[in-house]
Amino acid sequence: MLFKRAQAAMEFLMTYGWAILVVLIVVGALAYFGVLNPQNLIPEKCVFPTMLTCTDYQVASVGTAIKLVLMNGAGKDFNLNGVDITGDAVTTCKYTWLAGTAPLVVASTSYTLCLGTNPPCAVATGTCTLDTTKITSKKKYAINVNYTYTDSTYIHPLTGELFAKAG
Repeated sequence: MLFKRAQAAMEFLMTYGWAILVVLIVVGALAYFGVLNPQNLIPEKCVFPTMLTCTDYQVASVGTAIKLVLMNGAGKDFNLNGVDITGDAVTTCKYTWLAGTAPLVVASTSYTLCLGTNPPCAVATGTCTLDTTKITSKKKYAINVNYTYTDSTYIHPLTGELFAKAG
């Protein structure tokens, strides 16, 4: 009689054991083929504080440039002194203004600033070198902006975030 209970317990454990093994194999296969990769599940985004709005962005794999279209949301004009972009795939990325005119005045009336080395980004040029072996997947970039209001001389830092894949 004691052996019959052991057999029932063993059959119960074996049935659930096989079911758990099948679930682990399915989860392992999904992870292996990249279906459960968090980078595929998280959407691309470009986020700044309310002072600037990122309306469009591109991480160019050919020109290895990061292009941003930023709109002034501060309510008043400010001088943009420089933009520095850092991240895992970034070797160097600093933007300066054309013809050595610094700072760049960003008007408060829906001004759009385009940063990049290729047209149509004619406002700013810079050295933006990306590691092409690392931009094959979505990467996170920190965008550091230094600005001063047109009626002040104090430099203010502003940090935004870009999470995108080169395309």
